[in-house]
Amino acid sequence: MSISTNSTVGGDLTADQEHLWPTFTNLDSSEELRLLRARIGQLESCQQTITNSSTSSASFNFLAQNGKRRRIERVEEEEAIGNTKALGGRKLEHDQMEEWKRVAKLELENKAFRAQFEQQKLLNALQTKMEQYQNKQQQNIDALTEAQKGNVEQFSLLRAKIDELERKQTADQKEHCAKIAEMIKAKAAAELEHQKLLNALQIKMEQYQNKQQQNIDALTKQLKVSTDQFLLKHREHEKLLNAHKNLMEEMKKQREIDALRQQHKQKDTNDQIDWLNEDQQKRCGREICKYFL
Repeated sequence: MSISTNSTVGGDLTADQEHLWPTFTNLDSSEELRLLRARIGQLESCQQTITNSSTSSASFNFLAQNGKRRRIERVEEEEAIGNTKALGGRKLEHDQMEEWKRVAKLELENKAFRAQFEQQKLLNALQTKMEQYQNKQQQNIDALTEAQKGNVEQFSLLRAKIDELERKQTADQKEHCAKIAEMIKAKAAAELEHQKLLNALQIKMEQYQNKQQQNIDALTKQLKVSTDQFLLKHREHEKLLNAHKNLMEEMKKQREIDALRQQHKQKDTNDQIDWLNEDQQKRCGREICKYFL
């Protein structure tokens, strides 16, 4: 069964990333927070589009659970904002970090869904090519069968030849399917490795955010003791923000590199499959020509 996907989803998301991420460095805190929330809404809309085109109930349940968790997070954030108005600008910075975290998680989820759909498209294309090959083989067998009617003496010979072609076709199909399965397995392993890398980056980002939050909390307490100490901690906080900015740029570069690698791997896989199909058709044609010659 073929599953159609909207090819513009991945393209729009990539384009948005290229325009949204770099401009955050030039905005004030409140404007940056507003754009982050708009980004989250955009990612959630993209996830909903992918979910509507999928027939997998497991994916649907996964998104439903994420939606419920995000609603709970919003309620918790609203309660936290109501209880910590006295912190002012510090609370706004905390909200920004939470929004960054949610953006990163949503992008990971969208990337995983796109990988699943790309794999399904590949399987559908392979199935179509296999059916076309089988239809062509059946036409050749039908032509040989029709030739039997014109000469009774050649019936046994033609029948044996047909059986031989069928056995060869079966063997070639098994070999062909084995090669395709091996390539799909290799592609899945590469995607798993890529996902592990993204998960590691996510963990690193969360650890950094936790450490930064601890520093912010400590700085807030020290504000009550000494203005001079506050200024010192504020400088340290700015250094942490710069380090966070560098980390986000590093993650963006890594995603671009991973996207290029994925495109190359996809192209290599398609080229190998086309070559196998073409080689199989040529071999079958040579067998038929040998018989008639």
